[in-house]
Amino acid sequence: MQTPIILRPLPHLTNLIQKIVFIACALCAAMPGEAATFKRKFGAAITGEVLSVNKDGIVFKTIEGRITVRIPYYELDEADISRDEKVKTFRATQPSATPPGGRPGQPSAPGLLDSDGNPTLPNVGLSISSPGPAPEVQFEDIRRQPDKYLNQSVQMKGALYSQATNRWLFNLSQGGQRRIDVFYDRLPPEKRAAILQQRKPSEFEAIAVTVVGTVHRQSPTSVYYEIRATDVVMSAPAPVQRIQYTDILLQPEKYLERIAQMKGTFDYKVTETQSFYMTQGDNKIDVFYENLPLEKQALILQQKNFSKTAVTVVGTVKRFNNTKNSYYIMATDVVFR
Repeated sequence: MQTPIILRPLPHLTNLIQKIVFIACALCAAMPGEAATFKRKFGAAITGEVLSVNKDGIVFKTIEGRITVRIPYYELDEADISRDEKVKTFRATQPSATPPGGRPGQPSAPGLLDSDGNPTLPNVGLSISSPGPAPEVQFEDIRRQPDKYLNQSVQMKGALYSQATNRWLFNLSQGGQRRIDVFYDRLPPEKRAAILQQRKPSEFEAIAVTVVGTVHRQSPTSVYYEIRATDVVMSAPAPVQRIQYTDILLQPEKYLERIAQMKGTFDYKVTETQSFYMTQGDNKIDVFYENLPLEKQALILQQKNFSKTAVTVVGTVKRFNNTKNSYYIMATDVVFR
Protein backbone atom coordinates (compact mmCIF):
# COMPACT_ATOMS: atom_id res chain seq x y z
CA MET A 1 0.00 0.00 0.00
CA GLN A 2 1.39 3.34 -1.07
CA THR A 3 1.79 6.16 1.38
CA PRO A 4 -0.53 9.11 0.38
CA ILE A 5 1.22 12.26 -0.77
CA ILE A 6 0.15 15.40 1.08
CA LEU A 7 0.70 18.69 -0.82
CA ARG A 8 1.43 21.71 1.29
CA PRO A 9 1.89 25.26 -0.08
CA LEU A 10 5.38 26.61 0.26
CA PRO A 11 5.67 29.09 3.16
CA HIS A 12 6.90 31.97 0.99
CA LEU A 13 4.00 31.51 -1.46
CA THR A 14 1.51 31.54 1.41
CA ASN A 15 2.92 34.84 2.68
CA LEU A 16 2.85 36.33 -0.82
CA ILE A 17 -0.80 35.37 -1.36
CA GLN A 18 -1.77 36.82 2.03
CA LYS A 19 -0.05 40.12 1.18
CA ILE A 20 -1.80 40.34 -2.20
CA VAL A 21 -5.21 39.70 -0.60
CA PHE A 22 -4.52 42.29 2.12
CA ILE A 23 -3.46 44.98 -0.38
CA ALA A 24 -6.47 44.30 -2.59
CA CYS A 25 -8.84 44.62 0.37
CA ALA A 26 -7.16 47.84 1.48
CA LEU A 27 -7.48 49.37 -1.97
CA CYS A 28 -11.15 48.46 -2.16
CA ALA A 29 -11.77 49.99 1.26
CA ALA A 30 -9.97 53.20 0.30
CA MET A 31 -11.97 53.77 -2.87
CA PRO A 32 -15.15 55.84 -2.51
CA GLY A 33 -18.34 53.92 -2.83
CA GLU A 34 -19.85 56.17 -5.51
CA ALA A 35 -16.96 57.96 -7.18
CA ALA A 36 -18.14 60.26 -9.97
CA THR A 37 -17.03 63.46 -11.65
CA PHE A 38 -18.96 66.66 -10.93
CA LYS A 39 -18.29 69.58 -13.27
CA ARG A 40 -18.14 73.12 -11.87
CA LYS A 41 -18.88 76.46 -13.47
CA PHE A 42 -15.89 77.96 -11.68
CA GLY A 43 -12.74 75.97 -11.09
CA ALA A 44 -11.76 72.37 -11.70
CA ALA A 45 -14.20 69.47 -11.67
CA ILE A 46 -14.49 67.33 -8.53
CA THR A 47 -14.02 63.56 -8.72
CA GLY A 48 -15.28 61.68 -5.69
CA GLU A 49 -18.53 61.15 -3.83
CA VAL A 50 -21.24 63.29 -2.24
CA LEU A 51 -20.66 63.43 1.50
CA SER A 52 -23.33 65.86 2.70
CA VAL A 53 -26.33 67.59 1.11
CA ASN A 54 -28.42 70.46 2.46
CA LYS A 55 -30.30 73.47 1.13
CA ASP A 56 -27.09 75.51 0.80
CA GLY A 57 -25.11 73.06 -1.31
CA ILE A 58 -23.01 69.91 -1.28
CA VAL A 59 -19.88 68.73 0.52
CA PHE A 60 -17.75 66.24 -1.43
CA LYS A 61 -15.10 63.71 -0.51
CA THR A 62 -12.58 63.51 -3.33
CA ILE A 63 -10.87 60.32 -4.48
CA GLU A 64 -7.74 61.62 -2.76
CA GLY A 65 -9.64 61.66 0.54
CA ARG A 66 -9.93 65.48 0.80
CA ILE A 67 -13.16 66.95 2.20
CA THR A 68 -14.31 70.06 0.30
CA VAL A 69 -16.10 73.11 1.65
CA ARG A 70 -19.83 73.20 0.98
CA ILE A 71 -20.22 74.22 -2.65
CA PRO A 72 -23.38 76.13 -3.65
CA TYR A 73 -25.66 74.45 -6.18
CA TYR A 74 -25.34 77.22 -8.75
CA GLU A 75 -21.61 76.48 -9.04
CA LEU A 76 -22.26 72.84 -9.98
CA ASP A 77 -23.49 71.17 -13.13
CA GLU A 78 -27.15 70.24 -12.58
CA ALA A 79 -27.01 67.16 -14.82
CA ASP A 80 -24.13 65.71 -12.76
CA ILE A 81 -25.57 66.28 -9.29
CA SER A 82 -29.11 65.22 -10.23
CA ARG A 83 -27.83 61.66 -10.87
CA ASP A 84 -26.47 61.26 -7.34
CA GLU A 85 -28.60 59.14 -5.01
CA LYS A 86 -27.97 61.32 -1.94
CA VAL A 87 -29.05 64.43 -3.85
CA LYS A 88 -32.16 62.62 -5.12
CA THR A 89 -33.03 61.52 -1.58
CA PHE A 90 -32.56 65.01 -0.17
CA ARG A 91 -34.68 66.62 -2.86
CA ALA A 92 -37.44 64.03 -2.36
CA THR A 93 -37.64 64.84 1.35
CA GLN A 94 -37.22 68.61 0.95
CA PRO A 95 -39.84 69.86 -1.54
CA SER A 96 -38.83 73.47 -0.98
CA ALA A 97 -35.20 72.77 -1.92
CA THR A 98 -35.96 73.13 -5.61
CA PRO A 99 -37.79 76.35 -6.54
CA PRO A 100 -40.31 75.95 -9.38
CA GLY A 101 -38.48 76.22 -12.67
CA GLY A 102 -35.13 76.63 -10.96
CA ARG A 103 -32.34 74.71 -9.29
CA PRO A 104 -31.62 74.23 -5.60
CA GLY A 105 -30.05 77.39 -4.26
CA GLN A 106 -30.88 79.36 -7.40
CA PRO A 107 -34.18 81.25 -7.84
CA SER A 108 -36.44 80.64 -10.76
CA ALA A 109 -37.00 83.33 -13.36
CA PRO A 110 -40.69 83.24 -14.28
CA GLY A 111 -41.57 85.41 -17.24
CA LEU A 112 -38.00 86.35 -18.13
CA LEU A 113 -37.62 84.06 -21.15
CA ASP A 114 -39.91 83.34 -24.07
CA SER A 115 -40.35 79.94 -25.76
CA ASP A 116 -37.19 80.52 -27.82
CA GLY A 117 -35.10 81.32 -24.74
CA ASN A 118 -34.96 85.07 -25.44
CA PRO A 119 -35.43 87.62 -22.61
CA THR A 120 -38.94 89.04 -22.22
CA LEU A 121 -38.28 91.67 -19.60
CA PRO A 122 -40.87 93.55 -17.58
CA ASN A 123 -40.70 97.31 -17.81
CA VAL A 124 -39.05 98.17 -14.53
CA GLY A 125 -37.03 101.19 -13.48
CA LEU A 126 -33.28 101.37 -13.18
CA SER A 127 -33.26 102.35 -9.53
CA ILE A 128 -33.94 98.99 -7.95
CA SER A 129 -34.04 99.77 -4.24
CA SER A 130 -32.02 101.35 -1.49
CA PRO A 131 -29.28 99.01 -0.28
CA GLY A 132 -29.40 97.92 3.32
CA PRO A 133 -26.80 98.87 5.95
CA ALA A 134 -23.40 97.31 5.32
CA PRO A 135 -19.87 98.71 5.58
CA GLU A 136 -18.66 100.28 2.35
CA VAL A 137 -15.41 98.73 1.13
CA GLN A 138 -13.07 99.00 -1.82
CA PHE A 139 -11.74 96.10 -3.87
CA GLU A 140 -8.29 96.75 -2.39
CA ASP A 141 -9.68 96.32 1.15
CA ILE A 142 -10.81 92.78 0.32
CA ARG A 143 -7.56 91.95 -1.45
CA ARG A 144 -5.42 93.16 1.48
CA GLN A 145 -7.56 91.73 4.29
CA PRO A 146 -9.58 88.82 2.89
CA ASP A 147 -10.12 87.16 6.30
CA LYS A 148 -11.83 90.31 7.54
CA TYR A 149 -14.42 90.37 4.75
CA LEU A 150 -14.92 86.77 3.58
CA ASN A 151 -18.52 85.64 4.13
CA GLN A 152 -19.38 89.10 5.45
CA SER A 153 -21.97 91.51 4.06
CA VAL A 154 -20.41 94.58 2.44
CA GLN A 155 -21.38 97.49 0.20
CA MET A 156 -19.34 98.31 -2.91
CA LYS A 157 -19.69 101.18 -5.35
CA GLY A 158 -18.35 101.39 -8.89
CA ALA A 159 -19.37 101.30 -12.53
CA LEU A 160 -20.84 98.59 -14.75
CA TYR A 161 -17.97 97.12 -16.76
CA SER A 162 -19.45 94.08 -18.54
CA GLN A 163 -22.19 91.45 -18.25
CA ALA A 164 -22.44 87.67 -18.63
CA THR A 165 -26.21 87.31 -18.68
CA ASN A 166 -26.14 83.53 -19.10
CA ARG A 167 -24.53 83.29 -15.65
CA TRP A 168 -26.48 86.07 -13.86
CA LEU A 169 -23.20 87.94 -13.53
CA PHE A 170 -21.85 91.42 -14.11
CA ASN A 171 -18.44 92.96 -13.56
CA LEU A 172 -18.13 95.91 -11.17
CA SER A 173 -15.24 98.26 -11.90
CA GLN A 174 -13.59 100.58 -9.41
CA GLY A 175 -11.10 101.91 -11.93
CA GLY A 176 -8.12 100.33 -13.64
CA GLN A 177 -7.81 96.60 -12.92
CA ARG A 178 -9.89 96.82 -9.74
CA ARG A 179 -12.82 94.74 -10.93
CA ILE A 180 -14.92 92.13 -9.16
CA ASP A 181 -17.59 89.66 -10.31
CA VAL A 182 -21.08 90.22 -8.92
CA PHE A 183 -23.54 87.29 -9.06
CA TYR A 184 -27.16 88.38 -8.84
CA ASP A 185 -28.93 85.03 -9.38
CA ARG A 186 -30.55 85.17 -5.93
CA LEU A 187 -32.27 88.52 -6.45
CA PRO A 188 -36.03 88.64 -7.15
CA PRO A 189 -37.02 88.33 -10.84
CA GLU A 190 -37.88 92.01 -11.23
CA LYS A 191 -34.46 93.08 -9.95
CA ARG A 192 -32.66 90.66 -12.22
CA ALA A 193 -34.74 91.96 -15.10
CA ALA A 194 -33.66 95.54 -14.37
CA ILE A 195 -30.00 94.46 -14.45
CA LEU A 196 -30.48 92.49 -17.67
CA GLN A 197 -31.90 95.59 -19.32
CA GLN A 198 -28.61 97.38 -18.90
CA ARG A 199 -26.21 97.42 -21.79
CA LYS A 200 -22.51 98.17 -21.66
CA PRO A 201 -22.39 101.98 -21.79
CA SER A 202 -21.14 103.82 -24.81
CA GLU A 203 -17.64 105.21 -24.90
CA PHE A 204 -18.64 108.42 -23.12
CA GLU A 205 -21.17 107.08 -20.62
CA ALA A 206 -20.99 105.24 -17.32
CA ILE A 207 -23.59 103.36 -15.25
CA ALA A 208 -22.99 103.83 -11.53
CA VAL A 209 -23.63 100.69 -9.46
CA THR A 210 -24.01 100.08 -5.73
CA VAL A 211 -23.93 96.45 -4.61
CA VAL A 212 -24.72 94.89 -1.25
CA GLY A 213 -23.77 91.26 -0.80
CA THR A 214 -21.46 88.73 0.78
CA VAL A 215 -17.81 88.28 -0.17
CA HIS A 216 -16.65 84.83 -1.32
CA ARG A 217 -13.61 83.25 -2.91
CA GLN A 218 -14.17 82.03 -6.47
CA SER A 219 -12.94 78.63 -5.30
CA PRO A 220 -11.69 77.33 -1.93
CA THR A 221 -8.03 78.06 -2.74
CA SER A 222 -8.53 80.99 -5.12
CA VAL A 223 -7.01 84.45 -4.61
CA TYR A 224 -9.86 85.93 -6.64
CA TYR A 225 -13.07 87.11 -5.02
CA GLU A 226 -16.71 87.64 -5.92
CA ILE A 227 -19.84 89.22 -4.47
CA ARG A 228 -23.10 87.30 -4.16
CA ALA A 229 -25.55 90.16 -4.26
CA THR A 230 -28.49 90.64 -1.93
CA ASP A 231 -29.30 94.05 -3.43
CA VAL A 232 -28.22 96.17 -6.39
CA VAL A 233 -28.85 99.79 -7.33
CA MET A 234 -28.00 101.11 -10.79
CA SER A 235 -28.24 104.68 -12.04
CA ALA A 236 -29.35 105.63 -15.52
CA PRO A 237 -26.40 106.12 -17.90
CA ALA A 238 -24.92 109.55 -17.39
CA PRO A 239 -22.40 111.36 -19.58
CA VAL A 240 -18.87 111.21 -18.26
CA GLN A 241 -17.65 114.62 -17.18
CA ARG A 242 -15.43 116.32 -19.77
CA ILE A 243 -12.47 118.08 -18.18
CA GLN A 244 -9.16 119.79 -18.92
CA TYR A 245 -5.87 118.84 -17.35
CA THR A 246 -5.83 122.24 -15.65
CA ASP A 247 -9.09 121.29 -13.87
CA ILE A 248 -7.25 118.43 -12.20
CA LEU A 249 -4.36 120.70 -11.20
CA LEU A 250 -6.74 123.24 -9.64
CA GLN A 251 -9.09 120.77 -7.87
CA PRO A 252 -7.39 117.37 -7.64
CA GLU A 253 -9.62 116.16 -4.78
CA LYS A 254 -12.64 116.62 -7.07
CA TYR A 255 -11.32 114.38 -9.86
CA LEU A 256 -8.90 111.86 -8.32
CA GLU A 257 -10.11 108.25 -8.68
CA ARG A 258 -13.08 109.49 -10.73
CA ILE A 259 -13.89 108.64 -14.34
CA ALA A 260 -13.46 111.58 -16.70
CA GLN A 261 -13.26 112.40 -20.41
CA MET A 262 -10.38 114.38 -21.90
CA LYS A 263 -9.76 115.58 -25.44
CA GLY A 264 -6.45 116.51 -27.00
CA THR A 265 -3.97 115.46 -29.67
CA PHE A 266 -1.79 112.38 -29.87
CA ASP A 267 1.85 113.18 -29.12
CA TYR A 268 3.92 109.99 -28.88
CA LYS A 269 3.68 106.47 -27.47
CA VAL A 270 5.90 104.57 -25.02
CA THR A 271 5.39 100.89 -25.79
CA GLU A 272 7.50 99.68 -22.85
CA THR A 273 4.97 101.11 -20.37
CA GLN A 274 1.89 100.69 -22.58
CA SER A 275 1.22 104.40 -22.50
CA PHE A 276 1.14 107.49 -24.70
CA TYR A 277 1.25 111.23 -24.22
CA MET A 278 -1.74 113.38 -25.07
CA THR A 279 -1.33 117.13 -25.51
CA GLN A 280 -3.74 119.79 -24.28
CA GLY A 281 -2.25 123.20 -25.08
CA ASP A 282 1.04 123.37 -23.22
CA ASN A 283 0.24 120.37 -21.02
CA LYS A 284 1.12 116.75 -21.68
CA ILE A 285 -0.86 113.97 -20.01
CA ASP A 286 0.24 110.36 -19.58
CA VAL A 287 -2.43 107.89 -20.73
CA PHE A 288 -1.98 104.21 -19.81
CA TYR A 289 -3.86 101.79 -22.05
CA GLU A 290 -2.93 98.37 -20.59
CA ASN A 291 -6.54 97.58 -19.63
CA LEU A 292 -8.00 98.22 -23.10
CA PRO A 293 -9.07 95.42 -25.44
CA LEU A 294 -6.34 94.22 -27.80
CA GLU A 295 -7.99 95.79 -30.85
CA LYS A 296 -7.91 99.21 -29.13
CA GLN A 297 -4.28 98.71 -28.16
CA ALA A 298 -3.50 97.87 -31.80
CA LEU A 299 -5.06 101.17 -32.94
CA ILE A 300 -2.82 103.06 -30.53
CA LEU A 301 0.30 101.24 -31.68
CA GLN A 302 -0.55 102.10 -35.30
CA GLN A 303 -0.47 105.83 -34.55
CA LYS A 304 2.62 107.68 -35.73
CA ASN A 305 4.53 109.64 -33.13
CA PHE A 306 3.88 113.41 -33.21
CA SER A 307 0.98 112.90 -35.64
CA LYS A 308 -1.22 115.40 -33.71
CA THR A 309 -4.23 113.18 -34.40
CA ALA A 310 -7.30 114.24 -32.40
CA VAL A 311 -7.94 111.80 -29.57
CA THR A 312 -10.57 111.43 -26.85
CA VAL A 313 -9.73 109.47 -23.71
CA VAL A 314 -12.11 108.14 -21.05
CA GLY A 315 -10.56 106.79 -17.88
CA THR A 316 -9.80 107.12 -14.20
CA VAL A 317 -7.76 110.09 -12.94
CA LYS A 318 -4.81 108.98 -10.83
CA ARG A 319 -1.80 110.53 -9.11
CA PHE A 320 1.81 109.48 -9.74
CA ASN A 321 3.07 107.97 -6.45
CA ASN A 322 1.26 110.63 -4.42
CA THR A 323 3.42 113.28 -6.08
CA LYS A 324 1.79 116.71 -5.99
CA ASN A 325 0.65 118.11 -9.37
CA SER A 326 1.56 114.94 -11.26
CA TYR A 327 -1.39 112.98 -12.68
CA TYR A 328 -2.23 110.41 -15.33
CA ILE A 329 -5.24 108.67 -16.88
CA MET A 330 -5.84 104.91 -16.65
CA ALA A 331 -7.86 104.54 -19.84
CA THR A 332 -11.08 102.58 -20.21
CA ASP A 333 -11.57 103.82 -23.79
CA VAL A 334 -9.62 105.70 -26.46
CA VAL A 335 -11.11 107.09 -29.66
CA PHE A 336 -9.19 108.67 -32.54
CA ARG A 337 -10.95 111.17 -34.82
